[in-house]
Amino acid sequence: MLVLLLFAIVLFAQIYRYVRVATLIERQQTKWVILGIAATFIYFIVLDILTTLNPDSTQVRSLGFLLPEASYLLAFMIIPLSIAFSILRYRLWDIDLLIKRTLVYTILTAILALVYFGSVVLLQHLVNGVTG
Repeated sequence: MLVLLLFAIVLFAQIYRYVRVATLIERQQTKWVILGIAATFIYFIVLDILTTLNPDSTQVRSLGFLLPEASYLLAFMIIPLSIAFSILRYRLWDIDLLIKRTLVYTILTAILALVYFGSVVLLQHLVNGVTG
């Protein structure tokens, strides 16, 4: 039930962005994302109704247990696929910006990790020297 609430919040945020914030091209992109979210939301509602009507399908010993379990991955792939399609369809990617941010964040993460591990080693030696 929590998953359904999460999907409803995400769907509401996309609709709000569509109505209040987006430009014409971004609205076209948002339509695909909303379609993917709505399809996943409807899938989980139908699955919840079917398991409520037939509780034996949730038992591991039944063959009906395989359908919901096997289709979860496909249901969760609808949203990333709709996002990827909307980016590729409307050419809303900026590869230079993506590469630049990846390099900057990688270098920043490496520097922070070195500072952290260096301070841990230095403080260990300092505390070990003071306490003996």
